Amino acid sequence: MTFVSELTEAKNLARQDIDKGTPFLLLQSGIAPVVYTTDSIFENKFRVYYYEQGCSGSDNELMKAYNIEIFKYLDEQFGKKWRKSIRKDVIGIEKWKRKK
Repeated sequence: MTFVSELTEAKNLARQDIDKGTPFLLLQSGIAPVVYTTDSIFENKFRVYYYEQGCSGSDNELMKAYNIEIFKYLDEQFGKKWRKSIRKDVIGIEKWKRKK
């Protein structure tokens, strides 16, 4: 995401990551990353990986655009069942769920 500056580039990057089999869900917190024991369960079950950007990540709108493509992919692959176990701090998830 460091070299992405447009929403379409963020979406394309997400699609490329999906095609390569390494999709990520972007998170942003403070200085110390937060990891939960359930993270690896979610990652293994849905074949998507959490990526913590720390306190100085990419532009929030770019991260949302990337994540939304991953949400769409998860819906296509797994229906709605992934939504119950995703971390609540994934960028854009709450707003996206409300729209669905």
